[in-house]
Amino acid sequence: MSPEWTKRCEASVSIKTLLHMSKYEHGYLPKIAYHLFKQNDAKVEYFTKRQIERYGKVTDDQRWWLLEEIHRLTEQAH
Repeated sequence: MSPEWTKRCEASVSIKTLLHMSKYEHGYLPKIAYHLFKQNDAKVEYFTKRQIERYGKVTDDQRWWLLEEIHRLTEQAH
């Protein structure tokens, strides 16, 4: 492979990584917030488990994000 082709492939991988990161910026937190809002405990437990398995322990900043998202959903519903 030529050096130019290698650079193009590396750039493509970087762009794909960035797109994946922005698409899943909050992981499963939006689903957790939605199901907390809907009071669907089974789904909250399911997505919390997936969040921890995939992204690690839920941080304090993520908990605040959840609270803000639930507040936004509540305001939107009224």
